[in-house]
Amino acid sequence: MIKRTAIVTGNAKRTGKAISIALAKEGYDVIVHYNTSKKEAVSTEKELRSIGSDSFCIKADISTAGGAKKLVEAAIRKKGRIDVLINNVGNFLVKTIDKVTPEEWEYLLRTTATTTFNMCHYALPYMVKQNFGRIVNISDSGADLIKAWPRITPYMAGKTSVLILTKSLAEAYAKYDITVNAVSPGVLENSIVKPEEKIPKGRDASYSDITNAILFLIRKESEYITGSNIKVSGGWNV
Repeated sequence: MIKRTAIVTGNAKRTGKAISIALAKEGYDVIVHYNTSKKEAVSTEKELRSIGSDSFCIKADISTAGGAKKLVEAAIRKKGRIDVLINNVGNFLVKTIDKVTPEEWEYLLRTTATTTFNMCHYALPYMVKQNFGRIVNISDSGADLIKAWPRITPYMAGKTSVLILTKSLAEAYAKYDITVNAVSPGVLENSIVKPEEKIPKGRDASYSDITNAILFLIRKESEYITGSNIKVSGGWNV
């Protein structure tokens, strides 16, 4: 039986780590990716191995083409295949649009939209060869709402780009049994910014709310679903 391999970007801690643990419990070998959080990555690798995942750490700046290629090729070299790609990386900035600098704008777009494109660009050829792949891009529950986001404009611009990329790739690669979907969290338990309005569900999202949606999208039961965006927001931003 072929052991399945998953890449989760930015999975040394927080949401990425929770996703990785869920995948390891499902039987995946999960690659641990980090750029600056080496200590946390090593700890996460140990935890995944204790679950039974044959994991390893790799440092890569995937906002660059070379970094994304390095991560994908390391996975192929050590595991021989990539079954699942979860594009989780995405930095955040709280600043009104009139104060955002060109450097900050570029940085936020690179760490949301460009990282997602780069990883898909290098992973998809291997998925095509396998005639199988599952990609889940992490966006935001407000990313499909074309409206003003005065305090988080660059971040939301990047996450909206992720949704457009998701749909474009889904259409292009459906014939290879590759699905590309998005999961868009609302307010998480550890969110930096909390909304002023009440969440209809009455609570923030837990990590398990996010991981359950991802696990659904990579299972056989959802093989006909591609190009979709699942909002995990408890009724907020709908």
